[in-house]
Amino acid sequence: MKKILLLALSLAAFSPLFAQAQATPAQAQQPQEVIVKFQQQPAPAPVQTTVVEKANEWVEFGKHVGSAMDAGLTSLTDHAEKFSKTDAGRFTMLVIAWKVAGKEATELVDRFIKIVAGVPILIAWNMLAFWFYRRMYLPRRVVIERTGMLWWGTRKYQIVNEDTSWSDGKTGGAFVTAAVWVIVSAILVSIIL
Repeated sequence: MKKILLLALSLAAFSPLFAQAQATPAQAQQPQEVIVKFQQQPAPAPVQTTVVEKANEWVEFGKHVGSAMDAGLTSLTDHAEKFSKTDAGRFTMLVIAWKVAGKEATELVDRFIKIVAGVPILIAWNMLAFWFYRRMYLPRRVVIERTGMLWWGTRKYQIVNEDTSWSDGKTGGAFVTAAVWVIVSAILVSIIL
C-alpha cells in the first residue's frame, strides 16, 4: 500500500515536469519563420571602442558596484545594530559568542580550578605523607619532661624508633607507605595537568 501511495504521489508531483503541449501544424511552422527572419537580418556593424572608452566603462561599472555594496552593507550594519539592542539580539550574540569561544572558556575555567584547588591539595598530601613516614619509620626525638615556660627552661627527650634494622614488618610498612604516596601523588599531578 505504501509503495502504491508513494508511486501515485511521485507521478502527481513530477508529471507536470514532463508534460508537453501538442502544437497545431500552424504553430509548429511559426518558430521556424522567426528563425528564418532572424537569420535574414543583417548583422550589426561592430562598434569601434578605444582603450580609454573601455576603461571608462569599467570605472563606471566599479563605481556602481561600490555604491551598491556600500548601500547594502550600511543597511546591514544599521539593522544589525538595531537588532543587537533588543533582548533577542543580546541572546543571539551570547549564543554566537558561546559557540565561538565557549569551549575555550570552559577549558580555561576548568584548568584554573584544577590548579587553584589541586596544587594546595598536592602540597598538603606531600606534607602529610612525609609526616606519617617520619613518625612511623625514622628515629626521632620526643619531649617527655619539660620545666619552665615555653622555650625557656629545660626539656628531657627520648629517642623513638631507634631500631634502624628494618625488621618486624617495618620494611613492608615503609614500602606500602611509599607506594601509596607515589600513587596518590601521581594521580593528583595527572588531575592538575
